[in-house]
Amino acid sequence: VIPDIKSWWPDWKHSCCDTSMPLPDHEAESFLGPVKNGTQTYFYGLVEFVSKLPNLTADLNVPSIEERMIFQFRNTKPHPSMSDSPVFFSSSSIKADTILDDPEIVPISIPDVKIEWEFLAVPKDGWPGHSIVNIILIAGIWGGLVATGLAYFLVRQVLYLSVSSKLLQADLQRQCDEINEKALASVEDLAAPMVLISAELFLKLGRLTSHEELRNTGKVIILDTLAQVQLFRQTRWIIFFSHQWLGYSVPDKEALHYHTMCGAIPSVIAAMPCKINAPDVSTTFIWVDYGSISQVNRKVQALCINSLPLFASEADAFVMVVPDTEHMDTNLPCNYETYSQRGWCRAEIVCKVCASGTSNMYVARGDSNLETLSMEKFKQLSMSAFEGNFTCCALGHPNGSICDKQKLKSPILGVYYNLKDDLEGGVAGKAQDSSKAEVFEYLTEQMDVFFPHSTVYTSVNDGKQVLQREDLFGDVVRTSSQVKSSRSRSRESNANPLQHSTDVSLNVGIPFNCPIQLRDTAFGVPSKIHL
Repeated sequence: VIPDIKSWWPDWKHSCCDTSMPLPDHEAESFLGPVKNGTQTYFYGLVEFVSKLPNLTADLNVPSIEERMIFQFRNTKPHPSMSDSPVFFSSSSIKADTILDDPEIVPISIPDVKIEWEFLAVPKDGWPGHSIVNIILIAGIWGGLVATGLAYFLVRQVLYLSVSSKLLQADLQRQCDEINEKALASVEDLAAPMVLISAELFLKLGRLTSHEELRNTGKVIILDTLAQVQLFRQTRWIIFFSHQWLGYSVPDKEALHYHTMCGAIPSVIAAMPCKINAPDVSTTFIWVDYGSISQVNRKVQALCINSLPLFASEADAFVMVVPDTEHMDTNLPCNYETYSQRGWCRAEIVCKVCASGTSNMYVARGDSNLETLSMEKFKQLSMSAFEGNFTCCALGHPNGSICDKQKLKSPILGVYYNLKDDLEGGVAGKAQDSSKAEVFEYLTEQMDVFFPHSTVYTSVNDGKQVLQREDLFGDVVRTSSQVKSSRSRSRESNANPLQHSTDVSLNVGIPFNCPIQLRDTAFGVPSKIHL
């Protein structure tokens, strides 16, 4: 506001009152000043200075008044921060502190905005008598003052709208920055460790096995950070199995999904590109929700679920396990179509295609023949995670629980920014994947679908269903053209040798074998099986 005032009135000078609250009886004259030592200050005197604006005094026809009269405007209740004289506007022929002789006084009161002014006037040649001319002249001046008061109201509204607009813009920018920061932070590191089992051991299980059982029998390896996952992948391969649970409390039905996964493993290994060596069952590891996510500790489980998109994006291969069957509890069909309607499944797919395009993505329907997910097939699917089905929405978000769509907002936006950075050449030495470019173009074209402004869902409180609307992305993706991805920020961080690093976990080494494999190796027990 202050720079605007100076543009209107270049020689205006005013000191802010060093107080954190507007003074009593002067709230309407108070506007935010600068922050001093962390304390918000206010400045006053709006009523005094607006009257000096030409467009406000124009209605008074000052030159015409000055031909006949000498006049002053004064504030009957001047703020102590103003000048000693209460006069704030007067004829050009006199000084502000001039005392008029027997002036005619017209009170001007607008209580709503604390205006308590007086107009004082005397004829240039003194008072010959209260002639009708002088009465008409003063009446005309008073009418002009009324117009001035109305003009003040307009200016006051404009000022408030201007301030409100700036505050709104600042608040929207703050919200935008906050959303972007959360998005970038969500893909900078894992919220929970990535738990893997070797394909060699997985093929021996006979069924999908819980995380706790695998952990307690020493069959999993644990990668604590994203950096560990990436170092691990330099010489190892990770297959991410994505599937729809076939029961409310049991993930699989008669080991149908497990056998479908086992049938897919040889084909996936054969299709994956070589690294230092060609992949095999001893160097390929499996991620599957039931074995890789805690099923007992709900808090740890929530952290793992929040990391699902990042787990998916870091896998070398992604397999959708979708054999035709029925849900154990509802008897409803469970297949490729129902899988692709699940919000979390969609989120996993979107995060994977953002990381590597559609390469090494497969559909397993129950036999050993895998279908590759082409870009055309991806576009044919309705892959907006936020239009998918969520269990939390089906349950009505009891007791005000957070909708899973809010949990997905940050990681999906984060992997999108990473994709954008990859295509702009942000990853040194990494060739641009044509399918990634196509994915980025498609997501950007369908921005309203993949990054919706808001979402509507039903919440159940005290047995009553309430329809609620919550913001999701707003205009963040459309307006954040200069956001640096987590990879860019990581490169800048690594480029600074003086910057403190908190990533000390790499010093403990990367596990490549689980405890039971280490035991078998120590005792000379062969564990490798051949496909």
